Amino acid sequence: MSKACVVFLMDESSLLQQRMVESTKSKAEVICTAINSTLRQIAEGFPMDVALIGYHLSETGEPEVASRWGGVFSQRVWVSTEDLPQNPLSVEVRTKHVVDPVTKNVGEIPVDFPIWVEPRMSGGDLPRRKAFAYVADLLAQRVENTQLVAPPLVVSFLRDLTPADSVAEAAAVLGQVPSVWGFPILYQFHAGTNANVPAIKYPSSPQFLPPGAIQEMFYACSPLDEATRQLLLQNQEVPLPGAKGLVYNGRTIDLLRFMNTVKGYQKMAETMAANPAVSSGNGGEDSWDLGNSSDLPAFSPETDTELEEEVVAEAEMPKIPEGYTFCCQPLPENKPIRESETLGARDILVILLVDRSVSDLTYRPALDAWEKRANKTAFMLGELARRGRGRYDVSLIYYGEETSGTRVETDLLGEEFAADNSLVESAGKVETTTIQIPNGIGGLISLPRKKLWFAEANPTLRSDPVPAFGQIAEVIRLWNRKRPAKWLQPLVLHITGGDFQRNRMDEARRQLVSEDLPPVWLCHWIFTERPHVGVCCPSDPFFTEEELLKELWQWSDPLPGREILAGIRPGIHAESRGLMVNMNFDILFEVIDTMASRCHGLEG
Repeated sequence: MSKACVVFLMDESSLLQQRMVESTKSKAEVICTAINSTLRQIAEGFPMDVALIGYHLSETGEPEVASRWGGVFSQRVWVSTEDLPQNPLSVEVRTKHVVDPVTKNVGEIPVDFPIWVEPRMSGGDLPRRKAFAYVADLLAQRVENTQLVAPPLVVSFLRDLTPADSVAEAAAVLGQVPSVWGFPILYQFHAGTNANVPAIKYPSSPQFLPPGAIQEMFYACSPLDEATRQLLLQNQEVPLPGAKGLVYNGRTIDLLRFMNTVKGYQKMAETMAANPAVSSGNGGEDSWDLGNSSDLPAFSPETDTELEEEVVAEAEMPKIPEGYTFCCQPLPENKPIRESETLGARDILVILLVDRSVSDLTYRPALDAWEKRANKTAFMLGELARRGRGRYDVSLIYYGEETSGTRVETDLLGEEFAADNSLVESAGKVETTTIQIPNGIGGLISLPRKKLWFAEANPTLRSDPVPAFGQIAEVIRLWNRKRPAKWLQPLVLHITGGDFQRNRMDEARRQLVSEDLPPVWLCHWIFTERPHVGVCCPSDPFFTEEELLKELWQWSDPLPGREILAGIRPGIHAESRGLMVNMNFDILFEVIDTMASRCHGLEG
């Protein structure tokens, strides 16, 4: 038997029949494809033994946890990677895209794709503790009968979790399987369901994970060893030192990169097997540091709560990556703003207030959330230009906390505000994108849309919103002087992740209350760093358990025109507020058109 081993632990509940986010295939199909691809790759490297374990409840309600090898391996639990190439269940012919090195054209060629494991799903959800107990017994026998050169690796694939579904509690049984190298390594992948929730990949602290069962998973995963971390870095992932082998709400591309953890383990095992002094487990100077995987069996709510508070307190300290340069400046390709040929009344002034704050400049999910904010800002500018047709004025304000203090940029359009019909020709960069909408008969149609870029900006530390709201007041005063004829009060759309200095928000809102200012509608468009379901204009703060979002709901004004839209737009109620979480804010234009039509009617 080989001196290194890997267990693939597969949840086979009916929930795995759901379509994988951003894929046309089910989660089970995508997971099996990733496993088969990985088996083919590791078969060419250092020999290891592999177990494929699936678990579910049978149709009669009986727990079933068993090996999923088929064909010539159907009576076995462990199979050596050396035996894999000659004994697949089947070989499919699939298409591979290749780039011609001369012409650079992309072509397709048929390739053989061996299959060792196929999707198997049942309607029953087996409690995970039974599956992990099975794996613990399996590994205990393995440790007893084999002198390992590395701790066993368990790779677990998970369905969606319920609040009472504690993976950490189930996995703690692995702590009863000690070897000379410590306890088994456990990496876990949760297949994504919600496209509006960003993936959280390889966290180094639990603070960005939703509380409860999902956050507990952080403690049930082992740290990445350095060989694996380097492989992930080569594949466009950026796990920090101390990162755990955990991906939550992952996409297909995230899964393919996650499987590098198995190749990293294989590389580590090969190196350790070639160095007897290292593999002796004598704890000498040449011993490998595999990270503190022993924190897994020691899981206890009391201890881990203390650890979480310690990590969160440390994360609140500003961290600026080495060599990081703050940037917020107009694109040099911006053209001068052309005053609209129509100098008549405007329906409204829309102010896009873009918060550059993130919780941590060194954490990938925080940076991903900022990128989404920036992209959605460019998309909203394109929609304002497309839908306005000379009816809107638009202002764009960025604010962030740089090393020199709070920085507010208001003249990124060359002016404090500009007419919507001058935006496209003035933008420094125009991107064309495609959206899909229902066609009314069960299908989808694709429509072209534009993203308008006027600025280059990157994220900052947690920002003070007071100066930015003070600048909003100045823009509104100037708009009142330049646009004496207008229909609606200004609307501020605060595009944020909620990580600004919220203790300053009351003072910030007071900047918009003055005798020389009209009433202002304040709405929030939020893209969270931690996973959260999409929410559209909730009517009470009980739509979430996140205190951050509850605060932002309190600071959002009632949605204009909600009384009218409540009978037309699903999900809108008479008490709805102007707050959108992880969704497109397309209802904004229905609000403007509804209110403007009412005002035009009164004027007529």
